[in-house]
Amino acid sequence: MICAEFFKSNQGYSGFRISGHSGYSEAGSDIVCAAVSSATNMTVNLVSEIFGMESDFEIMGEGNLSFSIKNPCENSNKVIEAFKMQLEIIFDEYPDFIKVSVTEV
Repeated sequence: MICAEFFKSNQGYSGFRISGHSGYSEAGSDIVCAAVSSATNMTVNLVSEIFGMESDFEIMGEGNLSFSIKNPCENSNKVIEAFKMQLEIIFDEYPDFIKVSVTEV
């Protein structure tokens, strides 16, 4: 199962951690993994490369990554919220393969 944990404070979302594998299908044909990977890459690139926000992206082994934003703002909050919503849509379709949670920090 993929676990997506979002970190939120009074200032909004400060980042997220994605871990695990969906187990929906074999590597290379797992549509749940592909959807999550694509949405994750778009989110990280939008915040760090397009908006140019200072952030940390760390891959901690296969299937485990974290992303944090140094100084969250309204734009980054909207992007992270949209990413969370996308993962919740995937959860609605494939509830046995992904879990989405929010941790107050």
